[in-house]
Amino acid sequence: MIFNSVIASAEIEPTLYNITLATTNLSVDKTTAAEGETVTITNIKSSPSGSKVYKTSDSTVVVLAGATMAAGTTRTFTMPAFDVTVANSGK
Repeated sequence: MIFNSVIASAEIEPTLYNITLATTNLSVDKTTAAEGETVTITNIKSSPSGSKVYKTSDSTVVVLAGATMAAGTTRTFTMPAFDVTVANSGK
């Protein structure tokens, strides 16, 4: 008897979660990210601006607490396993 064996391998694509921008004072370096990826927020205005990141479907779940960012500065957060919104910290 002859047995043929086939070995198949496949890479599983990570689930991507949405990053919604709810302000014109800030920018993000990507609009989707997988859990664990680093996302960078930049203050694109010429004056200080606050920023915070929260779960899109529940703003009480805060991923990155509000903080004032000087003009042109950045801060980062690690993407959780859900969609997030980036907003001014006063929102």
